[in-house]
Amino acid sequence: MFILNRTGDIVYHPRQQLIYGNLKSERISEILSLNGGSLNAVVDGRAILYTAVSSKETGWEVVAVSYLDELFRASREAEYFFIMLSILVVVAAMSVVVLLASTISKPIESLRRSMQAVESGNFDIDITVNARNEVYQLARDCDIAVKKVRDLIEQNRREQELKRKLELRSLQAQINPHFLYNTLDSIIWMIELGEHERAIDMTSSLAKFFRIGISRGDETISMETEIEYVHTYLEIQKQRYKDKLSYEISFAPELSGTQILKLLIQPLVENAIYHGIKNIEGPGLIRIEGARVESTIQIRISDNGVGMGPEQLDALSNGRIEPRPANGVGVRNVQERIHLYFGTEYGVTFESAQGTGTVATIRIPVIAGEAR
Repeated sequence: MFILNRTGDIVYHPRQQLIYGNLKSERISEILSLNGGSLNAVVDGRAILYTAVSSKETGWEVVAVSYLDELFRASREAEYFFIMLSILVVVAAMSVVVLLASTISKPIESLRRSMQAVESGNFDIDITVNARNEVYQLARDCDIAVKKVRDLIEQNRREQELKRKLELRSLQAQINPHFLYNTLDSIIWMIELGEHERAIDMTSSLAKFFRIGISRGDETISMETEIEYVHTYLEIQKQRYKDKLSYEISFAPELSGTQILKLLIQPLVENAIYHGIKNIEGPGLIRIEGARVESTIQIRISDNGVGMGPEQLDALSNGRIEPRPANGVGVRNVQERIHLYFGTEYGVTFESAQGTGTVATIRIPVIAGEAR
């Protein structure tokens, strides 16, 4: 700050000696012409703002000198401070938003992944989320619903399993009355004819046949037991038909130790006898062959009987007719048992032509281990 009189002489200047020595200058003439007010100027290479005020008592001009770089330095510092403060506030706000969003989105994402697992068929899952809001209640309700569905599925599975077992046992039980009636009738007939030895042999075979058939009540038995069962059945039938019937049984060694549904082969052998060999002239032959084909067991029951025409073969293959004896397990029931136990991709197929015999092929999956 400095003071000028009316004539422009310096009354006071903090660096007055420098002014007199021409080492420093001021825009005195321009300041006097202001008659008050302000002036922007460049002095000694620095931008300056002169602000002049006239004194009425003395007529002096009181001039304030402000260096613009010093004025705006504080402004820049304030601007920098507010910018940094704004950035800090924005970062803090975003952190709070992310934290709040994470608190809400993470439980929702966890719930979404759990429900995707349920959608894919995994009901053995516990739906839990780390939350204390409505998402927790929603997850809890979903968990209760999934557990109820799981319980219903398990209950339905148990009911279907029980139903399937009851159906299988009912189907298996159908063979006993009919075969027992025919065999006992043959034994009586032999006794009446005085063929006591044959009657004794047939009675012994019948006892063995039923002992194997009713043993333990398992749904599956070893392949060896099933073969023995069929062999016993054929021996009983051979006692009845004598030279009219002969048979061959051949199973591959790799089937040793495998399992098969009980009473699966015998009904088809019975069908071959009653509807194939019984109605031909001359001796009849039944061949029973078993082999493993990849992951399946294939058993062929072939006969040289009368065979079937195309219409009868088509009807039999599609289950539209039930070959006699109607009281026996029969072809349809064998097919149903295989479908119930293994699924419709397995079953019995037929090949036949009039006068050339019939081939029935059983196809089931390989079952290893203990009987069930």
